[in-house]
Amino acid sequence: MSRWYTRQFGNTGELAIDIAFLADPHPAPGLPPERVRSWGTIQVWTRGTCLTRSADTDGTRADGVTWYLFPLLDWLARQARRLVNESAFPVPVAREEVRDAAAWLDISSEPPLAEDERDEDLWFARRSDWEHRHVLGHAFDDSAFPMVVMRRVGDDIEVSWDNEAWPSSRPDRRFTEARGTAYVEASVAARVLTDALADAAAALSSRSVGPRLDPLLRRVRELGRARPEWRWLVSDDTGRQVRKQFPALAARLDDEMVSAPSGVWAPHSVETRLLAGLQGSRAEDLRALVGLSRSAERGGWADRLRELRRAKAPEPIRPWRSGQEAAIELRDRLGWGDGPMPDLARWMRDLGVSAKEVPLGPQVDLAVVAPPERRPTVAVNPSGPHPRRSEMALGTALGHLLMDHDPVAVDGRWEHWPTAARARAFSAMLAMPEEGVRATLRRSGGATERGVRAVMDRYGTGSLATTWHLYNLGMVDADQRVQLAIEVGK
Repeated sequence: MSRWYTRQFGNTGELAIDIAFLADPHPAPGLPPERVRSWGTIQVWTRGTCLTRSADTDGTRADGVTWYLFPLLDWLARQARRLVNESAFPVPVAREEVRDAAAWLDISSEPPLAEDERDEDLWFARRSDWEHRHVLGHAFDDSAFPMVVMRRVGDDIEVSWDNEAWPSSRPDRRFTEARGTAYVEASVAARVLTDALADAAAALSSRSVGPRLDPLLRRVRELGRARPEWRWLVSDDTGRQVRKQFPALAARLDDEMVSAPSGVWAPHSVETRLLAGLQGSRAEDLRALVGLSRSAERGGWADRLRELRRAKAPEPIRPWRSGQEAAIELRDRLGWGDGPMPDLARWMRDLGVSAKEVPLGPQVDLAVVAPPERRPTVAVNPSGPHPRRSEMALGTALGHLLMDHDPVAVDGRWEHWPTAARARAFSAMLAMPEEGVRATLRRSGGATERGVRAVMDRYGTGSLATTWHLYNLGMVDADQRVQLAIEVGK
């Protein structure tokens, strides 16, 4: 098949888009000329994985999807800014564990109980709008395309795919990459997407004419010049609240966006990172979070604390394992053995961490503000929405400080689950080392009420955190965990 254009943007080890335009072997009558000319193949790669690789029942295998690519270019021109800046899910789901955007779309396919039909319709409309902005397959409504979702998470783009829950629309085709998640630096992903869009659109216009080409090229040019809306880094609800309640802050954030690099990518500030942990919410909740960025003292990290830091991206699958391993390693380095750790609040203050209780509202468990030039600040919500998380909040905050790349963390309803789950597992293992827990249970008759109380007494932990830790370590099953929590919580 004759190729008249082919180019790869980015690199396959990080993020790459490979586009080729071909001669349409069977042009359908009546199609617009720019669409006919856009017959071609696209490959999408991330972290060495080809997301568009497929296998047909007749044995045919391909790395790319071949179809008319004009709809993709048009969709990218319309959605690129949101694609690389928007992270907030538009509606909550009942489950706490939302691994990534593909999982959220699967979980949210059924709405929560609504008070009336209008609420349910609004819920579905908001979910559908978000889906159409972030699922690449919506550029190919009339062709089979893998289920690939992109959204902003901190300074990265989260790329997730799920061809198990969302199989190909063609029964004879299977996309070979079943399920996964990868993270790509947001500025890099933005450059790959916009370079691919601009170059391919220009190539198409050089070989074709059509009524939709000029509007496409105009949108591409405007995309390169336009400044991204800062509120896309937080939820639209929160953005409207900030504009209404805090006009001075909104004006400053606008100014920061004007001075940011041109193009579609918007850099986070400390304030936008904090505000991303809320959706709408009360003015006092917004004020409390924004106040954390202002109260963080200058001076940077203490050397002793910096030496303990082991930052890396969380694993999207079972992230708690690396959190547990990090806690065991830290205990070994500090010489704590299997015994109780020292008073954590005092120990963190000795390392230069400002730790305090701050009423943060019903959406937030804790917040961490720790850019390199500031003294690390930890705020724990004394009346957080999750009692189990509240029991271990200080250790969780320490986990974020020592393991996260991102200098800001907000755990709660809108958290990034892999990062938060890893930090919570770190907190539990730091407080209750596995070998010490097993030894305590052996001396006390096993995982019984008496044994759990012995663990709680030795390590100074609460009933919910202790029983959940035993469950996560495989020492009790789900039913036993519930029963033990009831018994020792009396």
